[in-house]
Amino acid sequence: MKILKDPNLRVQMMKHTKHDIVHTLCALPKTQHDFSSFVVDMCFQMEMMLCFSVNGVFKEVEGTSPGCVRAFTRTFIATPASPSSVCIVNDELFVSKASPSEAQHLHSPSQYLHSPPVPRTPSPRSSRKWCRLYSSRLG
Repeated sequence: MKILKDPNLRVQMMKHTKHDIVHTLCALPKTQHDFSSFVVDMCFQMEMMLCFSVNGVFKEVEGTSPGCVRAFTRTFIATPASPSSVCIVNDELFVSKASPSEAQHLHSPSQYLHSPPVPRTPSPRSSRKWCRLYSSRLG
């Protein structure tokens, strides 16, 4: 995690193109999400737009901080794509160190009672394959 105080550096590090975004996402470490910690909040709903956020906790399982528990909020803006689906037109992800109560929730005995832990990607090989496939579709 990087804490940036320089606004110019913050803008420089922001990803703007589809290729840069996908490349950055593919480089993230594997994680284990606690699905029982997920909370979905509906921010607003209009006839042609929906805004909602998902909050929860996860643990890094590889990378520079294995075992580190983090909290996240991901906010989505979606529009109808068809009668039975939506198109995400924008999303924003905030990640922070989990508070002691959030970290405790992850380590509770019933943490995966209904939802077993699932890595963000099934394996490094399939992750690279997905990233190559998705990247090639963008270009």
